[in-house]
Formats: sequence, C-alpha cells, structure tokens
Amino acid sequence: MSEDYELIKKLRRQKNKPIILAVNKADKINEQAEAQKYVKLGLGEASPLSAKSGLGANRLLDRVISFAPAKKEKTVVETPRLPKIKIALVGKPNVGKSSLFNALLQEEQVVVSPLPHTTRDTNDTTIFYREHELVLIDTAGLRKKARIYESDQIEIFSVQATLQTIKKADII
Repeated sequence: MSEDYELIKKLRRQKNKPIILAVNKADKINEQAEAQKYVKLGLGEASPLSAKSGLGANRLLDRVISFAPAKKEKTVVETPRLPKIKIALVGKPNVGKSSLFNALLQEEQVVVSPLPHTTRDTNDTTIFYREHELVLIDTAGLRKKARIYESDQIEIFSVQATLQTIKKADII
C-alpha cells in the first residue's frame, strides 16, 4: 500500500479537485467489503466496482455527478445546460483503468491487456449520464519515480501526459 499512499500524495497536490477512490476487481460481496480497507488511504468511502462485469459503475457515476456544479443560467437564446465534467481515470499500471473506461462506455473502445503499460497515451470520450456531459479520460499507469527507467522515453512521455491530464481534470 505504500505505493498507493505515494500516488495519493501526488493527486492531493491538485487543490480543490475531488478525488473518488474506485476499487476495481470487486466482483463478489466479500471483495466489495475488502475494498473498504482502502478507506485508511484518507480519501473517504471507497467505491467498489468490477470493470469486468460493470458492477458498481452506476454508483461510481452517481458519485461523480454529485460533485457537478449547478446548471448555468439560461440566456434568452439558449436552454440551461450543465457544464462538462472531465474525469481522469488514474492509478498504478494494470489496475483496470482501461477496463473501467470500456465498462463506463459500455463498449470496447480501448485495448485491454494483462500486460502492464498497454495504455501509453490518454484516450478521452464523452458520455451522457443523467443529463450530465462527462468526459472520461483513460490514462497511462503511474509508478514510483524510482521505478521508471530513464531510458524508457515512452513511459516518461506517458507519465507526463497523465500528469497534464490530472491538472486539466475536474475530478480524479
């Protein structure tokens, strides 16, 4: 869990951005209960889910829209509209970010593999959920800086892209 703490420390540097802790691979009731042990990471209640089966995806999206700002005031010409919410899916390599991305989209849009570092660039897609426009952003996995090899320019670029996405996101 020390790597989890380090990642959360990085994410908390993004002031005034909600961080929702989603714990993937919670396919069974006992695994959902097990997900609550992540509460000690200090991010509040964990949202257990299974990207594989879609279990918990709607609960996660409900938590996302709970942070949504109110509708903008309507002008004479336009109807009131909810602002877009940009959500960065962030985590260590191979925890299921791309699987979650596909599950939320309800289609296979990005490649999923058991091999770490399959996602090298950010991928984003807009979905609509309960009248809210959500921009889901799949990112490359983040590791401890010490574990990134200087010679692996692709991973360095991927990490930089993920960090930029975190800065631009409304919710992490």
